[in-house]
Amino acid sequence: MSIGSFIKKNREQKQVSLEALSLKTKISLKLLKNLEADDLKSLPNPTFVKGYIKSLARELKFDINEGLTLLSETYKNKLICTEEVDTPISEDHDEDELKELKNSGIDFIHKYANAKTALIALSVVFVIFIIISINKIINNVTTQKDEIKNKQQKAITHIKDKDESLFNLKISEKLKQDTKQSSLNQKEDIAPPKKSIQKEEITSQKKGMFPFKKFYPAPQKTYEIVKESPLNQESQYQIALEEGMQNIAIYANDDTWISYKVDNQKIKRYILKAGKNAFLKGKTVLLFMGNVHATNIFLNNQHISVKSKTGVKSLIFPNNKSQNYELPLFPTFNGTSYTAKEYKAKMIKN
Repeated sequence: MSIGSFIKKNREQKQVSLEALSLKTKISLKLLKNLEADDLKSLPNPTFVKGYIKSLARELKFDINEGLTLLSETYKNKLICTEEVDTPISEDHDEDELKELKNSGIDFIHKYANAKTALIALSVVFVIFIIISINKIINNVTTQKDEIKNKQQKAITHIKDKDESLFNLKISEKLKQDTKQSSLNQKEDIAPPKKSIQKEEITSQKKGMFPFKKFYPAPQKTYEIVKESPLNQESQYQIALEEGMQNIAIYANDDTWISYKVDNQKIKRYILKAGKNAFLKGKTVLLFMGNVHATNIFLNNQHISVKSKTGVKSLIFPNNKSQNYELPLFPTFNGTSYTAKEYKAKMIKN
């Protein structure tokens, strides 16, 4: 039995629809359909799929080990690499966050693609064909020029060989000495700038300047409130609210890591274990986390929807303050996290 058939069988036995299962596990409906269809090529990295199986096992009450074993066998049958790579909490998540921003752009493009795609693809093939043809012509012209240049060089060499005997030996020696002295002078002229560059690099390090990084404007919306979510009615997800504050609750279905900053407080980072919860309150809350699909997040007791291909996500509460921030939210240097504003103030200019 494949992993897709196994999940579908357990889901139907529990009489749970794909839509309800998606809401409870935070796994998108599209991913669930691909998983039940054993369309493994359309799924993300096997490490994330393993997390999905754990979440589904808890919700549908089937044996986790059996599910993981079937997943491995299905990967082998489908001839897909099954190497699992653990996702450690690195000192610097900046690259993951920039990937997340790029993936958001890719999602936007895919969402609004239309029937002209085929025509565009055909045009691209035609352009590539033209470029290849032009390159061949250029290469032929270059080859002809090289051949002419070689013939000219041989002719010049032949003339030099005949005329060399006409030069006096002392004059030849003087020319060689002048040439040698000229080379030494050039080396002396080139050397000082290199020393100057090295001094500048050492000076910048002594001053504590941070390495250059690229920053990008944060998206206008980093999350959406799901008002009709059935999870909004479950008492286990309801907390006491403080008026005028962003009351955020995070429930982990699997291990994840979070970095966050509440108002003017310092940046904090830690691992949120499966089955544990985190509660944040403030007028402005910045949150950067991994394995986001293995969590349920609530804002003022309202379930929120978060989109991310990689599982890494930056969230800014409330949404209308996103325009004031840039990604990465928390760049790091020498193991210490900073806000984008703090980092840029100490960053070497490009």
